[in-house]
Amino acid sequence: MRSLFAVLSSLVLLIHVSNAVAVSQTKPHTFDELNLVWTANYGEEGEQVYTSSFSKTKWSVPVQVSSATERVFHSSATVAGDGSHWIVWVQTEKKKKLLYFSTGKEGQWSKPSQIITGMDDNRNVSIVIDSKGHPFIVWTGADKTYSDIFWSRIVQARWSTALKVHGNNKVPDVDPLLWNTDNGGIALSWQTFIDGQPVTAFLQWDGKSWVEKERRFMESHSAVQKLRSKSLPLLPKFIQELYKADFFYKDKYGTGTLPLI
Repeated sequence: MRSLFAVLSSLVLLIHVSNAVAVSQTKPHTFDELNLVWTANYGEEGEQVYTSSFSKTKWSVPVQVSSATERVFHSSATVAGDGSHWIVWVQTEKKKKLLYFSTGKEGQWSKPSQIITGMDDNRNVSIVIDSKGHPFIVWTGADKTYSDIFWSRIVQARWSTALKVHGNNKVPDVDPLLWNTDNGGIALSWQTFIDGQPVTAFLQWDGKSWVEKERRFMESHSAVQKLRSKSLPLLPKFIQELYKADFFYKDKYGTGTLPLI
């Protein structure tokens, strides 16, 4: 479940989807590629991760990506420079919440593989790929009393050791989100608390570590996201629940995710 802040920040997109009305613009935003990732239960297979791509006027037939025997949720996806898609999600196994991922191209998907985090409670995962083709993920992990934001990336064909993006604290850190900046970099935001008040934290990857960014950095990203939200096509009928689905895209500004709510 997303935080109240995340729900409010997605209000523009929610209104668009709920009304199912295309909003015209003087210069409509165009996507090089637009896709959906979501979880749903269509019957015998149980809850699974699915994806679909938009072409011209319609969405493609859903493709099942996961092969879970228990619950799946919190899926996230991105587009790589070579046109391949990467999807990560949380999968419940014997009361553990584990991370899995799969890669696909032209409708063909790899067998899902687990991402070893060293924790049994992983949630709210987000993924992007940098300009050099390196996948990064962040997620909410709980290995002690409070939840924290962790990150990992693929180094020499393996996911690196899970590390915190922030220092030790005694407050919950939740709702991480990664996106590509217009200069090819990677940015991260999440919700934390200072003096009992909820605040949004921002970091950017400088090639070696995560460094702090000012709020206006996020405001610039939000403006572009609103532009994207106004150019979305109507949702297909096979999306059962809006909160379980995200758009993921590639355009002139980069790649990233647009949550439905």
